[in-house]
Amino acid sequence: MAGLTARPTRGKLEDSTKEKDLRPTEYVTAQPSTSNRLGLDTIPISYYLGTLNAVVEIGSDDNLVKLTAHGFRRGYVLRLKITANPIEEVFATIHKIIDADSFELSCILSQTLVAGDTFDVYEPRITRASDSGSLVADVNGEPVSFTFNGSEQAVIKDDVTPANNRPLPVEILGFEGGSISINADDLNIRLSAFGATFDSIRIADGTNTLTVDAGGQALVKDAESKTALDALLLELEKKSDLTETQPVSLAALPLPGGASTAVNQSTVITRLGDLIVELQKKSDLTETQPVSIAALPLPSGSSTAANQATLISALGNLLSELQTKADLSETQPVSLTALPLPTGAATAVNQTTTNAKLDTVIAKLPSSLGAKDSANSFPVVLSTDQVITSRKLDVVDQLDTPLVDSSVSNIPGALSSPLKVVDSLAADTKAIHVIDDLGEFVGLYDGSDTLICILPQGFTGTILEVNIPSGTELKIRNMKNADISIGHIAINFLG
Repeated sequence: MAGLTARPTRGKLEDSTKEKDLRPTEYVTAQPSTSNRLGLDTIPISYYLGTLNAVVEIGSDDNLVKLTAHGFRRGYVLRLKITANPIEEVFATIHKIIDADSFELSCILSQTLVAGDTFDVYEPRITRASDSGSLVADVNGEPVSFTFNGSEQAVIKDDVTPANNRPLPVEILGFEGGSISINADDLNIRLSAFGATFDSIRIADGTNTLTVDAGGQALVKDAESKTALDALLLELEKKSDLTETQPVSLAALPLPGGASTAVNQSTVITRLGDLIVELQKKSDLTETQPVSIAALPLPSGSSTAANQATLISALGNLLSELQTKADLSETQPVSLTALPLPTGAATAVNQTTTNAKLDTVIAKLPSSLGAKDSANSFPVVLSTDQVITSRKLDVVDQLDTPLVDSSVSNIPGALSSPLKVVDSLAADTKAIHVIDDLGEFVGLYDGSDTLICILPQGFTGTILEVNIPSGTELKIRNMKNADISIGHIAINFLG
Protein backbone atom coordinates (compact mmCIF):
# COMPACT_ATOMS: atom_id res chain seq x y z
CA MET A 1 0.00 0.00 0.00
CA ALA A 2 1.24 3.49 -0.75
CA GLY A 3 2.83 5.47 2.08
CA LEU A 4 0.71 7.81 4.17
CA THR A 5 1.02 11.42 2.96
CA ALA A 6 -0.64 14.67 3.96
CA ARG A 7 -1.76 17.69 2.01
CA PRO A 8 -2.33 21.12 3.58
CA THR A 9 -5.83 22.42 4.21
CA ARG A 10 -4.84 25.88 5.42
CA GLY A 11 -4.17 27.97 2.30
CA LYS A 12 -2.59 27.14 -1.07
CA LEU A 13 0.37 28.31 -3.12
CA GLU A 14 -0.91 30.13 -6.23
CA ASP A 15 2.52 30.43 -7.94
CA SER A 16 6.19 30.80 -7.03
CA THR A 17 6.06 34.62 -6.87
CA LYS A 18 2.88 35.14 -4.92
CA GLU A 19 2.37 35.26 -1.20
CA LYS A 20 0.74 32.25 0.44
CA ASP A 21 -3.01 32.55 0.91
CA LEU A 22 -2.97 32.28 4.71
CA ARG A 23 -5.25 33.56 7.42
CA PRO A 24 -4.56 37.19 8.54
CA THR A 25 -3.04 35.96 11.79
CA GLU A 26 -0.80 33.46 10.03
CA TYR A 27 1.32 35.73 7.74
CA VAL A 28 5.05 34.98 7.65
CA THR A 29 7.36 37.75 8.90
CA ALA A 30 11.05 38.34 8.19
CA GLN A 31 13.97 40.26 9.70
CA PRO A 32 17.11 41.76 7.97
CA SER A 33 19.97 39.35 8.35
CA THR A 34 22.69 40.67 6.02
CA SER A 35 22.93 43.26 3.30
CA ASN A 36 20.01 42.87 0.87
CA ARG A 37 18.85 39.67 2.65
CA LEU A 38 16.02 38.85 5.00
CA GLY A 39 15.79 36.00 7.43
CA LEU A 40 12.54 34.21 8.40
CA ASP A 41 11.35 34.98 11.93
CA THR A 42 11.32 31.76 13.95
CA ILE A 43 10.83 30.80 17.55
CA PRO A 44 13.12 27.96 18.64
CA ILE A 45 10.77 25.24 19.88
CA SER A 46 11.61 21.73 21.03
CA TYR A 47 9.21 18.86 21.46
CA TYR A 48 9.17 16.12 24.07
CA LEU A 49 7.22 12.88 24.15
CA GLY A 50 4.12 13.53 26.26
CA THR A 51 1.83 10.60 25.39
CA LEU A 52 2.93 7.21 24.06
CA ASN A 53 0.72 4.93 21.96
CA ALA A 54 -2.60 6.78 22.14
CA VAL A 55 -5.31 4.71 20.38
CA VAL A 56 -7.62 6.13 17.70
CA GLU A 57 -11.33 5.59 18.42
CA ILE A 58 -14.38 4.97 16.21
CA GLY A 59 -15.58 8.04 14.30
CA SER A 60 -12.13 9.27 13.16
CA ASP A 61 -11.43 10.04 9.50
CA ASP A 62 -8.62 11.49 7.35
CA ASN A 63 -8.67 14.83 9.24
CA LEU A 64 -10.62 14.27 12.47
CA VAL A 65 -9.27 12.24 15.41
CA LYS A 66 -11.56 10.83 18.11
CA LEU A 67 -10.01 10.21 21.55
CA THR A 68 -12.05 10.39 24.76
CA ALA A 69 -10.75 13.02 27.28
CA HIS A 70 -7.56 13.58 25.24
CA GLY A 71 -6.41 16.71 27.12
CA PHE A 72 -4.30 17.91 24.13
CA ARG A 73 -3.84 21.48 22.89
CA ARG A 74 -3.52 23.23 19.57
CA GLY A 75 0.04 23.01 18.24
CA TYR A 76 0.83 19.56 19.65
CA VAL A 77 2.54 17.27 17.11
CA LEU A 78 1.22 13.76 16.43
CA ARG A 79 3.40 10.92 15.22
CA LEU A 80 0.82 8.67 13.52
CA LYS A 81 1.99 5.06 13.45
CA ILE A 82 -1.16 3.63 11.84
CA THR A 83 -0.90 0.14 13.31
CA ALA A 84 -4.36 -0.97 12.10
CA ASN A 85 -3.59 0.28 8.54
CA PRO A 86 -0.24 -1.18 7.41
CA ILE A 87 1.13 2.10 5.97
CA GLU A 88 4.01 4.43 6.78
CA GLU A 89 4.28 6.87 9.68
CA VAL A 90 3.53 10.57 9.34
CA PHE A 91 3.75 13.68 11.55
CA ALA A 92 0.76 16.03 11.80
CA THR A 93 -0.05 19.07 13.97
CA ILE A 94 -3.24 19.56 15.96
CA HIS A 95 -4.93 22.54 14.29
CA LYS A 96 -8.20 22.82 16.20
CA ILE A 97 -9.67 21.36 19.39
CA ILE A 98 -13.28 20.40 18.60
CA ASP A 99 -14.20 19.25 22.11
CA ALA A 100 -12.80 17.23 24.99
CA ASP A 101 -13.08 14.03 22.93
CA SER A 102 -11.98 15.09 19.41
CA PHE A 103 -9.62 17.40 17.52
CA GLU A 104 -8.79 18.36 13.94
CA LEU A 105 -5.42 17.95 12.18
CA SER A 106 -3.68 20.64 10.13
CA CYS A 107 -3.64 18.36 7.08
CA ILE A 108 -5.73 15.75 5.30
CA LEU A 109 -4.24 12.24 5.43
CA SER A 110 -4.06 10.04 2.36
CA GLN A 111 -5.71 7.22 4.35
CA THR A 112 -8.67 7.30 6.73
CA LEU A 113 -7.84 6.59 10.37
CA VAL A 114 -9.65 3.59 11.83
CA ALA A 115 -10.17 2.43 15.41
CA GLY A 116 -6.99 0.77 16.64
CA ASP A 117 -4.48 3.03 14.87
CA THR A 118 -1.99 4.48 17.36
CA PHE A 119 0.00 7.71 17.65
CA ASP A 120 2.51 9.41 19.96
CA VAL A 121 1.93 13.02 21.06
CA TYR A 122 4.83 15.49 21.37
CA GLU A 123 4.28 18.67 23.38
CA PRO A 124 6.13 21.88 22.41
CA ARG A 125 8.52 23.74 24.70
CA ILE A 126 10.47 26.95 23.95
CA THR A 127 14.21 26.38 23.86
CA ARG A 128 16.05 28.55 26.41
CA ALA A 129 19.51 30.07 26.12
CA SER A 130 21.90 31.81 28.54
CA ASP A 131 22.94 35.45 28.26
CA SER A 132 25.91 34.24 26.23
CA GLY A 133 23.65 32.45 23.73
CA SER A 134 24.40 28.93 24.96
CA LEU A 135 21.48 26.56 25.27
CA VAL A 136 20.42 25.92 28.85
CA ALA A 137 20.66 22.19 29.61
CA ASP A 138 18.73 20.37 32.33
CA VAL A 139 21.32 18.36 34.20
CA ASN A 140 18.63 16.38 35.99
CA GLY A 141 17.10 15.07 32.81
CA GLU A 142 14.80 12.09 32.59
CA PRO A 143 15.14 9.21 35.08
CA VAL A 144 17.66 6.55 34.07
CA SER A 145 15.89 3.52 32.65
CA PHE A 146 16.72 0.24 31.01
CA THR A 147 14.87 -2.42 29.04
CA PHE A 148 13.94 -5.41 31.20
CA ASN A 149 12.57 -8.44 29.32
CA GLY A 150 11.26 -6.22 26.53
CA SER A 151 9.70 -3.55 28.79
CA GLU A 152 11.14 -0.19 29.83
CA GLN A 153 12.05 -0.08 33.54
CA ALA A 154 13.17 3.01 35.46
CA VAL A 155 16.03 2.72 37.97
CA ILE A 156 14.58 3.02 41.51
CA LYS A 157 16.30 3.34 44.91
CA ASP A 158 13.89 2.91 47.83
CA ASP A 159 15.40 2.88 51.37
CA VAL A 160 11.97 2.62 53.01
CA THR A 161 10.71 -0.40 51.04
CA PRO A 162 13.78 -2.30 49.71
CA ALA A 163 11.52 -4.60 47.67
CA ASN A 164 10.78 -1.61 45.40
CA ASN A 165 14.45 -1.21 44.43
CA ARG A 166 15.19 -1.60 40.72
CA PRO A 167 18.98 -1.14 40.39
CA LEU A 168 20.72 -0.71 37.08
CA PRO A 169 21.92 -4.21 36.13
CA VAL A 170 25.68 -4.58 35.67
CA GLU A 171 27.19 -7.51 33.83
CA ILE A 172 30.75 -8.05 32.67
CA LEU A 173 30.99 -9.71 29.28
CA GLY A 174 33.98 -11.26 27.62
CA PHE A 175 35.15 -10.66 24.07
CA GLU A 176 33.05 -13.66 22.97
CA GLY A 177 29.90 -12.13 24.46
CA GLY A 178 29.56 -14.56 27.38
CA SER A 179 29.27 -13.60 31.04
CA ILE A 180 32.44 -13.54 33.19
CA SER A 181 32.33 -14.95 36.73
CA ILE A 182 34.47 -13.02 39.28
CA ASN A 183 35.86 -14.66 42.43
CA ALA A 184 38.08 -13.47 45.26
CA ASP A 185 41.29 -14.15 43.28
CA ASP A 186 40.04 -12.04 40.39
CA LEU A 187 39.47 -9.15 42.84
CA ASN A 188 42.89 -9.76 44.55
CA ILE A 189 41.25 -10.29 47.94
CA ARG A 190 43.46 -11.89 50.62
CA LEU A 191 42.33 -12.92 54.14
CA SER A 192 45.05 -13.67 56.71
CA ALA A 193 44.66 -15.21 60.17
CA PHE A 194 48.32 -14.61 61.13
CA GLY A 195 50.34 -11.74 62.46
CA ALA A 196 49.46 -8.88 64.72
CA THR A 197 46.87 -7.47 62.31
CA PHE A 198 45.23 -10.65 61.03
CA ASP A 199 41.90 -10.58 59.22
CA SER A 200 38.86 -11.97 60.95
CA ILE A 201 35.60 -13.36 59.53
CA ARG A 202 32.64 -14.05 61.76
CA ILE A 203 29.99 -16.62 60.90
CA ALA A 204 26.54 -15.40 61.93
CA ASP A 205 22.87 -15.33 60.94
CA GLY A 206 22.50 -11.57 61.46
CA THR A 207 21.76 -11.90 65.17
CA ASN A 208 23.74 -14.79 66.64
CA THR A 209 27.37 -15.67 65.94
CA LEU A 210 29.14 -19.01 65.90
CA THR A 211 31.40 -19.46 68.98
CA VAL A 212 34.71 -21.31 69.20
CA ASP A 213 36.06 -22.84 72.43
CA ALA A 214 39.61 -22.60 73.75
CA GLY A 215 40.54 -25.78 71.93
CA GLY A 216 39.60 -24.26 68.58
CA GLN A 217 36.42 -26.33 68.23
CA ALA A 218 33.13 -24.81 67.03
CA LEU A 219 30.35 -25.19 69.54
CA VAL A 220 27.42 -26.82 67.75
CA LYS A 221 23.89 -27.20 69.17
CA ASP A 222 21.64 -29.42 67.06
CA ALA A 223 18.26 -30.22 68.66
CA GLU A 224 17.35 -32.88 66.08
CA SER A 225 20.69 -34.69 66.50
CA LYS A 226 20.31 -34.64 70.29
CA THR A 227 16.80 -36.13 70.02
CA ALA A 228 18.07 -38.94 67.75
CA LEU A 229 20.98 -39.71 70.09
CA ASP A 230 18.68 -39.84 73.10
CA ALA A 231 16.40 -42.30 71.32
CA LEU A 232 19.41 -44.49 70.37
CA LEU A 233 20.64 -44.50 73.96
CA LEU A 234 17.20 -45.57 75.23
CA GLU A 235 17.05 -48.43 72.71
CA LEU A 236 20.49 -49.73 73.77
CA GLU A 237 19.44 -49.69 77.38
CA LYS A 238 16.38 -51.86 76.61
CA LYS A 239 18.50 -54.39 74.75
CA SER A 240 21.01 -54.72 77.59
CA ASP A 241 18.30 -55.05 80.28
CA LEU A 242 16.25 -57.63 78.23
CA THR A 243 13.05 -55.67 78.85
CA GLU A 244 11.80 -56.50 75.33
CA THR A 245 11.74 -59.55 73.07
CA GLN A 246 15.15 -60.30 71.55
CA PRO A 247 15.53 -61.70 68.00
CA VAL A 248 16.89 -65.31 68.02
CA SER A 249 18.12 -67.12 64.90
CA LEU A 250 18.18 -70.95 64.53
CA ALA A 251 19.64 -70.81 61.04
CA ALA A 252 22.87 -72.55 62.16
CA LEU A 253 21.29 -75.29 64.36
CA PRO A 254 21.55 -78.92 62.96
CA LEU A 255 18.31 -80.84 62.33
CA PRO A 256 17.72 -84.09 64.26
CA GLY A 257 17.66 -87.39 62.34
CA GLY A 258 14.55 -87.81 60.14
CA ALA A 259 13.34 -84.23 60.71
CA SER A 260 11.04 -82.70 58.14
CA THR A 261 12.54 -80.17 55.78
CA ALA A 262 11.01 -76.99 54.35
CA VAL A 263 11.17 -78.46 50.85
CA ASN A 264 9.07 -81.51 51.72
CA GLN A 265 6.62 -79.38 53.69
CA SER A 266 6.04 -77.15 50.67
CA THR A 267 5.26 -80.20 48.51
CA VAL A 268 2.80 -81.58 51.09
CA ILE A 269 1.09 -78.19 51.48
CA THR A 270 0.63 -77.92 47.72
CA ARG A 271 -0.90 -81.41 47.43
CA LEU A 272 -3.20 -80.86 50.40
CA GLY A 273 -4.42 -77.62 48.77
CA ASP A 274 -5.24 -79.44 45.51
CA LEU A 275 -7.05 -82.20 47.46
CA ILE A 276 -9.17 -79.65 49.37
CA VAL A 277 -10.20 -77.92 46.15
CA GLU A 278 -11.19 -81.21 44.54
CA LEU A 279 -13.18 -82.36 47.59
CA GLN A 280 -15.00 -79.00 47.74
CA LYS A 281 -16.09 -79.40 44.11
CA LYS A 282 -17.38 -82.89 44.74
CA SER A 283 -19.26 -82.00 47.92
CA ASP A 284 -20.67 -78.66 46.65
CA LEU A 285 -21.55 -80.11 43.18
CA THR A 286 -19.86 -77.13 41.51
CA GLU A 287 -18.80 -79.39 38.65
CA THR A 288 -20.51 -82.04 36.57
CA GLN A 289 -20.53 -85.45 38.31
CA PRO A 290 -20.20 -88.54 36.13
CA VAL A 291 -23.39 -90.68 36.43
CA SER A 292 -24.16 -93.71 34.24
CA ILE A 293 -27.63 -95.24 33.80
CA ALA A 294 -26.63 -97.45 30.91
CA ALA A 295 -27.34 -100.58 32.93
CA LEU A 296 -30.67 -99.40 34.43
CA PRO A 297 -33.70 -101.38 33.07
CA LEU A 298 -36.63 -99.35 31.57
CA PRO A 299 -39.97 -99.57 33.41
CA SER A 300 -42.78 -101.47 31.75
CA GLY A 301 -44.37 -99.43 28.86
CA SER A 302 -41.62 -96.73 28.80
CA SER A 303 -41.17 -94.63 25.67
CA THR A 304 -38.30 -95.50 23.42
CA ALA A 305 -36.13 -93.26 21.26
CA ALA A 306 -37.49 -94.85 18.08
CA ASN A 307 -41.12 -94.11 19.01
CA GLN A 308 -40.21 -90.53 19.99
CA ALA A 309 -38.64 -89.86 16.57
CA THR A 310 -41.79 -91.13 14.83
CA LEU A 311 -43.99 -88.95 17.05
CA ILE A 312 -41.84 -85.84 16.44
CA SER A 313 -42.07 -86.34 12.67
CA ALA A 314 -45.86 -86.74 12.76
CA LEU A 315 -46.30 -83.64 14.94
CA GLY A 316 -44.13 -81.60 12.52
CA ASN A 317 -46.28 -82.60 9.55
CA LEU A 318 -49.46 -81.76 11.47
CA LEU A 319 -48.10 -78.33 12.46
CA SER A 320 -47.13 -77.51 8.88
CA GLU A 321 -50.59 -78.50 7.61
CA LEU A 322 -52.38 -76.44 10.27
CA GLN A 323 -50.24 -73.37 9.49
CA THR A 324 -51.10 -73.67 5.79
CA LYS A 325 -54.83 -73.89 6.53
CA ALA A 326 -54.77 -71.04 9.04
CA ASP A 327 -52.81 -68.68 6.75
CA LEU A 328 -54.92 -69.61 3.66
CA SER A 329 -51.73 -69.78 1.63
CA GLU A 330 -53.24 -72.63 -0.44
CA THR A 331 -56.64 -73.24 -2.02
CA GLN A 332 -59.17 -74.74 0.45
CA PRO A 333 -61.74 -77.25 -0.81
CA VAL A 334 -65.27 -75.80 -0.33
CA SER A 335 -68.53 -77.44 -1.50
CA LEU A 336 -71.77 -75.46 -2.02
CA THR A 337 -73.89 -78.35 -3.22
CA ALA A 338 -75.78 -78.60 0.03
CA LEU A 339 -76.00 -74.85 0.77
CA PRO A 340 -79.54 -73.34 0.54
CA LEU A 341 -79.99 -70.29 -1.77
CA PRO A 342 -80.73 -66.98 0.00
CA THR A 343 -84.14 -65.36 -0.39
CA GLY A 344 -84.59 -63.76 -3.85
CA ALA A 345 -81.53 -65.43 -5.36
CA ALA A 346 -81.52 -65.91 -9.16
CA THR A 347 -82.34 -69.45 -10.33
CA ALA A 348 -81.45 -71.29 -13.51
CA VAL A 349 -85.16 -71.32 -14.49
CA ASN A 350 -85.45 -67.53 -14.29
CA GLN A 351 -82.20 -67.10 -16.26
CA THR A 352 -83.62 -69.25 -19.06
CA THR A 353 -86.77 -67.09 -19.19
CA THR A 354 -84.67 -63.89 -19.35
CA ASN A 355 -82.55 -65.22 -22.20
CA ALA A 356 -85.69 -66.04 -24.23
CA LYS A 357 -87.05 -62.50 -23.82
CA LEU A 358 -83.69 -60.94 -24.85
CA ASP A 359 -83.69 -63.08 -28.02
CA THR A 360 -87.16 -61.69 -28.87
CA VAL A 361 -85.99 -58.06 -28.45
CA ILE A 362 -82.88 -58.61 -30.57
CA ALA A 363 -84.98 -60.15 -33.37
CA LYS A 364 -87.08 -57.00 -33.55
CA LEU A 365 -84.01 -54.65 -33.95
CA PRO A 366 -83.19 -53.39 -37.50
CA SER A 367 -80.19 -54.91 -39.22
CA SER A 368 -78.45 -51.50 -39.32
CA LEU A 369 -78.65 -48.78 -36.73
CA GLY A 370 -77.97 -46.08 -39.37
CA ALA A 371 -75.64 -43.10 -39.32
CA LYS A 372 -74.13 -41.86 -36.12
CA ASP A 373 -76.39 -38.79 -35.75
CA SER A 374 -79.51 -37.99 -33.78
CA ALA A 375 -81.80 -38.24 -36.84
CA ASN A 376 -80.73 -41.72 -37.88
CA SER A 377 -79.75 -43.15 -34.47
CA PHE A 378 -81.66 -45.79 -32.70
CA PRO A 379 -83.91 -44.00 -30.16
CA VAL A 380 -83.03 -44.66 -26.54
CA VAL A 381 -85.02 -43.16 -23.69
CA LEU A 382 -83.05 -42.58 -20.48
CA SER A 383 -84.48 -42.05 -17.06
CA THR A 384 -84.02 -38.64 -15.48
CA ASP A 385 -81.28 -39.87 -13.15
CA GLN A 386 -79.25 -41.23 -16.11
CA VAL A 387 -79.04 -38.07 -18.24
CA ILE A 388 -75.41 -37.50 -19.33
CA THR A 389 -74.13 -33.93 -18.77
CA SER A 390 -70.82 -32.36 -19.92
CA ARG A 391 -68.01 -32.18 -17.32
CA LYS A 392 -67.54 -28.71 -15.74
CA LEU A 393 -64.18 -27.81 -14.10
CA ASP A 394 -63.61 -24.93 -11.69
CA VAL A 395 -60.46 -22.90 -11.04
CA VAL A 396 -58.91 -24.33 -7.82
CA ASP A 397 -55.60 -22.44 -7.81
CA GLN A 398 -53.32 -20.09 -9.74
CA LEU A 399 -49.63 -19.21 -9.76
CA ASP A 400 -48.37 -17.67 -6.49
CA THR A 401 -47.75 -14.53 -8.58
CA PRO A 402 -50.82 -14.85 -10.86
CA LEU A 403 -49.04 -13.16 -13.79
CA VAL A 404 -45.30 -13.97 -14.04
CA ASP A 405 -43.31 -11.19 -15.74
CA SER A 406 -40.20 -12.86 -17.16
CA SER A 407 -38.38 -9.52 -17.37
CA VAL A 408 -38.58 -9.36 -13.56
CA SER A 409 -38.31 -13.09 -12.76
CA ASN A 410 -36.34 -14.72 -15.60
CA ILE A 411 -37.49 -18.20 -16.59
CA PRO A 412 -34.26 -20.29 -16.47
CA GLY A 413 -32.96 -22.26 -19.43
CA ALA A 414 -32.67 -26.05 -19.65
CA LEU A 415 -29.27 -26.14 -17.93
CA SER A 416 -30.42 -24.20 -14.84
CA SER A 417 -32.72 -24.99 -11.91
CA PRO A 418 -36.43 -24.31 -12.61
CA LEU A 419 -38.23 -21.20 -11.28
CA LYS A 420 -40.73 -22.02 -8.48
CA VAL A 421 -44.20 -20.57 -9.29
CA VAL A 422 -46.46 -22.53 -6.86
CA ASP A 423 -45.29 -23.33 -3.34
CA SER A 424 -48.10 -25.85 -2.66
CA LEU A 425 -51.06 -26.63 -4.96
CA ALA A 426 -54.34 -25.83 -3.15
CA ALA A 427 -56.39 -28.79 -4.52
CA ASP A 428 -56.25 -31.78 -6.88
CA THR A 429 -56.02 -30.59 -10.48
CA LYS A 430 -57.57 -32.32 -13.53
CA ALA A 431 -56.54 -29.78 -16.20
CA ILE A 432 -54.57 -26.54 -16.65
CA HIS A 433 -55.52 -23.42 -18.62
CA VAL A 434 -52.34 -21.69 -19.92
CA ILE A 435 -52.18 -18.10 -21.25
CA ASP A 436 -48.79 -16.74 -22.36
CA ASP A 437 -46.98 -14.60 -24.93
CA LEU A 438 -43.54 -16.13 -24.34
CA GLY A 439 -43.28 -17.94 -27.68
CA GLU A 440 -41.07 -20.65 -26.15
CA PHE A 441 -41.37 -24.29 -25.14
CA VAL A 442 -41.89 -24.13 -21.37
CA GLY A 443 -41.91 -27.24 -19.17
CA LEU A 444 -43.92 -27.69 -15.94
CA TYR A 445 -41.95 -29.50 -13.15
CA ASP A 446 -42.76 -30.79 -9.64
CA GLY A 447 -40.73 -30.11 -6.48
CA SER A 448 -38.12 -32.77 -7.38
CA ASP A 449 -37.56 -31.13 -10.81
CA THR A 450 -39.38 -33.99 -12.58
CA LEU A 451 -41.10 -32.90 -15.82
CA ILE A 452 -44.93 -33.10 -15.56
CA CYS A 453 -45.84 -31.74 -19.03
CA ILE A 454 -44.86 -29.20 -21.69
CA LEU A 455 -47.18 -26.19 -21.52
CA PRO A 456 -49.22 -25.28 -24.64
CA GLN A 457 -48.53 -21.86 -26.18
CA GLY A 458 -51.08 -19.20 -26.93
CA PHE A 459 -52.18 -15.76 -25.85
CA THR A 460 -55.90 -16.76 -25.95
CA GLY A 461 -55.28 -19.72 -23.67
CA THR A 462 -55.27 -23.49 -24.10
CA ILE A 463 -56.65 -26.19 -21.78
CA LEU A 464 -54.51 -29.29 -21.23
CA GLU A 465 -55.85 -32.24 -19.23
CA VAL A 466 -53.30 -33.33 -16.62
CA ASN A 467 -53.66 -34.78 -13.13
CA ILE A 468 -51.64 -33.03 -10.41
CA PRO A 469 -52.18 -33.92 -6.71
CA SER A 470 -52.95 -31.32 -4.06
CA GLY A 471 -49.89 -29.95 -2.19
CA THR A 472 -47.53 -30.35 -5.17
CA GLU A 473 -44.76 -27.76 -5.53
CA LEU A 474 -44.63 -26.51 -9.16
CA LYS A 475 -41.79 -24.96 -11.18
CA ILE A 476 -41.27 -23.83 -14.80
CA ARG A 477 -38.19 -23.84 -17.04
CA ASN A 478 -37.42 -23.17 -20.73
CA MET A 479 -36.90 -26.46 -22.58
CA LYS A 480 -34.14 -24.68 -24.52
CA ASN A 481 -30.81 -23.55 -23.07
CA ALA A 482 -31.46 -19.78 -23.08
CA ASP A 483 -33.21 -17.95 -20.22
CA ILE A 484 -36.55 -16.25 -21.02
CA SER A 485 -36.54 -12.55 -20.06
CA ILE A 486 -39.33 -11.20 -22.30
CA GLY A 487 -43.07 -11.99 -22.03
CA HIS A 488 -45.65 -13.08 -19.49
CA ILE A 489 -47.36 -16.31 -18.43
CA ALA A 490 -50.45 -17.16 -16.32
CA ILE A 491 -51.90 -20.59 -15.45
CA ASN A 492 -55.36 -21.50 -14.10
CA PHE A 493 -55.43 -24.87 -12.34
CA LEU A 494 -58.82 -26.59 -12.89
CA GLY A 495 -60.41 -29.29 -10.77
